[in-house]
Amino acid sequence: MKINKSKVVWLVIILVSNGLFFLGGLVTGRLSSKDFYTQVLEYAEANVALADYVSFRNIMLNIKVGKYESATCRSELSATSSFDIAKNCLANPVCKLAFEKKAREGAPELFGEAPKPFTPRDQCP
Repeated sequence: MKINKSKVVWLVIILVSNGLFFLGGLVTGRLSSKDFYTQVLEYAEANVALADYVSFRNIMLNIKVGKYESATCRSELSATSSFDIAKNCLANPVCKLAFEKKAREGAPELFGEAPKPFTPRDQCP
């Protein structure tokens, strides 16, 4: 059987070029998805930071004008909300795996190992 050199050359060129296109697409797709997930994560973190900022700002403003009960209530509302979010994460096996060690060190009350240092609330008077 006689192999035509020009057909082999073209076959190699086609295989190599398709491989390069595939690898280029793979790299481009990976970079695009990293950028997308980075932006989504940044947006989520910004929303959490904004909520924390507004909450802390309002507590601080209440303290400055002597509204201590309102400040206490707002801080307990924030603590209750954060506590509930952390408990939900601990109920999810995937989230718990990444979160449990840090939570045990910083908030043993999430595991019932210490009393809650605040009164849980769902609203302020």
